[in-house]
Amino acid sequence: MAVSRFIGLAICSLRSDCQISRAYTPLTKKLKEFKAWCQNNGIYNEFEDIKDFGYHFQRHLSQMLAENDYLKSFLAQAKALVDDMSQEQEILVSFSSLEIRLLYLASQDDHGQITIYEYIGGVSFSAGGVEVEHNNTRRAIAKIEAAIEKLETYNLIVDSTSEGRCFQLTQDGYEALDKVPEKYVEKLMQDDSIVE
Repeated sequence: MAVSRFIGLAICSLRSDCQISRAYTPLTKKLKEFKAWCQNNGIYNEFEDIKDFGYHFQRHLSQMLAENDYLKSFLAQAKALVDDMSQEQEILVSFSSLEIRLLYLASQDDHGQITIYEYIGGVSFSAGGVEVEHNNTRRAIAKIEAAIEKLETYNLIVDSTSEGRCFQLTQDGYEALDKVPEKYVEKLMQDDSIVE
């Protein structure tokens, strides 16, 4: 049995031309001419079995994807979409909700600041002029300090005083925040939970 391919359409046909030529003599000549024309134009192939067909079909499909301008642009758009989605996922996986919240709050201020205030009774934090509420335990304070430290390590904020008390968003910080889906940020900002 041979498998014939005509413009992406696979047709199974009997390999025995003699049976066809005996039964349909007037059509056989035209069929053979058409078959020869297809072979000369590279749109007809014979395959030994389904595995051979699969191999050649995959090669042909790869070639068509590489040569067809419409498919190339479609694949480029799909790749860009996947890259954008993976960048969003990378941000969401790499940073905690507290870190993203600090970035967002700071971005709402003209100065893009995150500030740490120490006083006798404890520590307070503000981002974008909004106080970051916490339960004033050492664990909660350490969690916020760690979030700020991580943002600084990733160059999303920079220490503007060299004392570790006032930080400003960097361009990388704004760009990272732009990659976070708006729906996620909205949901995050609706959560009024205190850092514990």
